[in-house]
Amino acid sequence: MTDRAVTLSEAQIQRYSRQILLREVGGIGQVRLLSAGVELRGTGAFLEIAASYLAAGGCPVRWNGTWVEGFDPEAARDAPVRLVVGAEGPSSAAVAQVRVGWTDGAPLLAYRAADGCDLCFTRLGEGGAAASESTPPTGLLGTLAALIGQALLLGRLVGVGAVRVEADGTVSPVVVARGEGCTHG
Repeated sequence: MTDRAVTLSEAQIQRYSRQILLREVGGIGQVRLLSAGVELRGTGAFLEIAASYLAAGGCPVRWNGTWVEGFDPEAARDAPVRLVVGAEGPSSAAVAQVRVGWTDGAPLLAYRAADGCDLCFTRLGEGGAAASESTPPTGLLGTLAALIGQALLLGRLVGVGAVRVEADGTVSPVVVARGEGCTHG
């Protein structure tokens, strides 16, 4: 990932100091978050919560063409889109993606890094039915989507993966089976 030349101002260092102190983020990671555009597609409380967390973390977030308030005003609003959240299928090979699917009545948060296989990503959660009862809180799904999105932007996740979220809030990884025509290693 190539980062645009961005330096952190004193105000940004103060605003994001807790994230910058985390070994997983640091100053370089915060610059990545500030310079990586996020596009949300769709509607619903899940996306509203994901937008809030991503914007609060410093990402310029656009939801259905409108800028979400809350991200740092010093961040460039022309940041290239590097993450799409909520779209149904693959977006672009150069863009990471997070979406919700369903498996055995439980939501599945699937992700694809820029190096991930579109075919495997599309198959995750495909054809599953949403449960009418006992689904986890929307807030949990939105929060997890934002965390997975930030991990993708920071280069902490690669390829294709998913987590299943039970009604009681238990989160477990999903094994991604390589399918015919798969392009990931």
